[in-house]
Amino acid sequence: MRKKRAVTTMKNVTATRTTEALQVNIKVGVVADATLYPALNTFKIPSDNYQAMQTVHKELLRAMATHPDHNQELPKGSICYNGNGYIKLFLQVPQGLSPTTMRRLQFIVVKMVHHCATSDDSDVINKCAAAVIGGLENEFKDAFFDVAKERGYCTSISNKMSAAFWTALSVKANLRTTQQREIAKYLQAHFGFPVVVPKKELASYGSTFVEYEIFYEEFNGKKVQYSFRSIPTMLAFYLPEFLKEFEKPIETMEIMLGGDHGKGSFTSLASLSFRFINKSASSILVLLVGVIASTQFPVVVLNPLVV
Repeated sequence: MRKKRAVTTMKNVTATRTTEALQVNIKVGVVADATLYPALNTFKIPSDNYQAMQTVHKELLRAMATHPDHNQELPKGSICYNGNGYIKLFLQVPQGLSPTTMRRLQFIVVKMVHHCATSDDSDVINKCAAAVIGGLENEFKDAFFDVAKERGYCTSISNKMSAAFWTALSVKANLRTTQQREIAKYLQAHFGFPVVVPKKELASYGSTFVEYEIFYEEFNGKKVQYSFRSIPTMLAFYLPEFLKEFEKPIETMEIMLGGDHGKGSFTSLASLSFRFINKSASSILVLLVGVIASTQFPVVVLNPLVV
């Protein structure tokens, strides 16, 4: 009888110590459904007791980290396994500002990028890294500038020239289209990035990518301005841009030339009419070709229209 009492007493002491170590009674609650959570059900872990599941999760992480099959290259407290045909990586992110914690955080981010890439190909890895870095830059701009200054990188933001600025420059220098393209190409090669907004945006800004050639003459003491643009040059630039937007086969294209005068000026226009094979509504593109005007009257420049 004494022996049985001793065994009973030892069981009670063990149960008491286990409860004290856990600080959470993992048996309180409804046992997990056997169909949805067979492992939890086997060990009688309740699925409605969140503290109980947290406790089991923490112990599983510790046990897996010390298991011989655990990947030692993974960050501490992280696990990786195959789930439904996909390799899933669960990372334990540290908290704090100590140098050790920061090194661990950097290591975790690197592992995350390599895991997402699913390949050892450097181009794929760089693409994933660029996506992560771009997202961090958007969220933490000041921190990015601090890192750039510390490492001696260029900290000036490379803004592209707007369509208005590029147009003003081209008009002032009276640059032809080919000259503009060559200058933009060399500037991009020098700085390593495009210095001006895309051609499509320039085209939408008053047809100003193809600039005017300007001349002046005097008649009876009045100074007359001649401004014109080469129609073949305009078509070579604008047509590819607008044809991309149609996304449907063209049956015919007609070009009509005309003009209008008034208030001391004459305006020359080129109108392009597009008809489509599917008989949908035609589209018209109007371009300003040239202007003859007395300098004492303002000249209104027409924007290109797609009607």
